[in-house]
Amino acid sequence: MKKITIFFPAYRKVPSGGYKILYQYANLLARDGYEVSLVHALGMPNDPKQNTSVNRIKLMIKKSLNWLRVYAPNTVSWFPLDDRIKVINLREVIEKNFPEGDILIATAWQTAELIKDFSVNKGEKIYFVQGMENWEIDDARLIDTWKSNMEKIVVSKWLQKQLLDQNVASQVVPNFINSNEFYVSNPIKERKLVISMLYHKVPWKGSDIGLQVINKLMDDYPEIEILVFGVAARPNELREEITYFENPSVDDLREKIYNKSMIYLMTSRSEGWGLTATEAMACGAALVTTDSGGVSDFAINNETALVAAIDDVTDLVNKAEALIDDPALRYKLIDNGLAVVKKFNIEYSYKKFEHVIAGLNRNELS
Repeated sequence: MKKITIFFPAYRKVPSGGYKILYQYANLLARDGYEVSLVHALGMPNDPKQNTSVNRIKLMIKKSLNWLRVYAPNTVSWFPLDDRIKVINLREVIEKNFPEGDILIATAWQTAELIKDFSVNKGEKIYFVQGMENWEIDDARLIDTWKSNMEKIVVSKWLQKQLLDQNVASQVVPNFINSNEFYVSNPIKERKLVISMLYHKVPWKGSDIGLQVINKLMDDYPEIEILVFGVAARPNELREEITYFENPSVDDLREKIYNKSMIYLMTSRSEGWGLTATEAMACGAALVTTDSGGVSDFAINNETALVAAIDDVTDLVNKAEALIDDPALRYKLIDNGLAVVKKFNIEYSYKKFEHVIAGLNRNELS
């Protein structure tokens, strides 16, 4: 039985799309007899966000809380992990505190940087690349992590091209939709004029642009209903008429947001994939998105989505209004979108992921 360690750069108390993908893989690996450990860092030693006195104080507080087992319990409250999976939260992120094993998976640039020189008894190294993480570090440092001596998995063909441009080979294991969680439950042609959007504070999610777009749409269509969701408390900049869902459950995402939506709006500046877009598409919403990278694996302009330029409020508004005013176009995109996201199912992606883990013939994954 192979021992697998998946290393995360932080402990998340609220849902994270990238974490959820890997937690689901962990459950399937445990189901199939692998011994799985999830290691969460409680403050990375090479994280530039710790280089200010304020953030160092915040980290010290978090570490202190962990001594009381309040900050990071050995479980994940927002995701149902298999009972056989071991959760390890490290205050001191050094090699000796990692379990010995056969495979060690880095999940972000910080984790790849830290484990690249670990000894072989911690496992053969794999770098699971989920996005262009140059929002915190410069391109040269990021590319150095790609060029480290690890097997590379990327979640989209677009990411594979970014690595290939740096002469780095990788295997594509596409992200997926769990069809037990996200599906059409509300008839598409009976939906009212509802647009939904994720709000996130990080700049690469482009929520500042998204708010400008929905404000213009609300002015142009007074009858419109806007649904916004996120893990944080309601943002102050939201107009009073907007309904906001704080940290919604999967059921609420499906029933109260995606299945009520006529259109889903994604205004990111960078996406390795774009999970919420595919979730909304699986629930029958038409997608308007920026050309933000990984979305190109499923968002084909005028076929499965309308794709706008990054940071172009006018282009995004025009495309959303085109879908509002043209039901035939909207239904075409919805039907094609439903068909394309069905291809991204959990067992297909897991099979490719597990093939890399198992060290099977790499040619099988092309």
